[in-house]
Amino acid sequence: MLSASASVGTTVTVPSGRVMGRCDPVKDAAVCSPDGTAQMSCGQGRWMTVQLCDGAKGCTGRGDDLVCDQKKVKAGDACTPNVSLPRCNDPKTLMRCMKGKWVQTLCAPPGKCHSQTIDSPALCE
Repeated sequence: MLSASASVGTTVTVPSGRVMGRCDPVKDAAVCSPDGTAQMSCGQGRWMTVQLCDGAKGCTGRGDDLVCDQKKVKAGDACTPNVSLPRCNDPKTLMRCMKGKWVQTLCAPPGKCHSQTIDSPALCE
């Protein structure tokens, strides 16, 4: 299921009133971290980081209304394989989620990084 890491032993309140660390995957929707810098989801009975929200607007809302503003990701930041879609940091740089971390790939010239829509994976072409 989700394999990105969350802080182990952290005890902070999330918007649902539940405590960070333990959760119920059936009852708990996706939420923002208390500081608004990450999207969290319940997986295997504990809160886990799905992706960092390092854009200007950070993470807002919850469940289906959650919005994670991700301007650029950095190599080594947390991500969730098979959930976090490849994205472009700039026309030459493709970022892919591998083994729970973002990995940078440079597009070979003359290829450029792009995606068809905001919800489609980026690629070098």
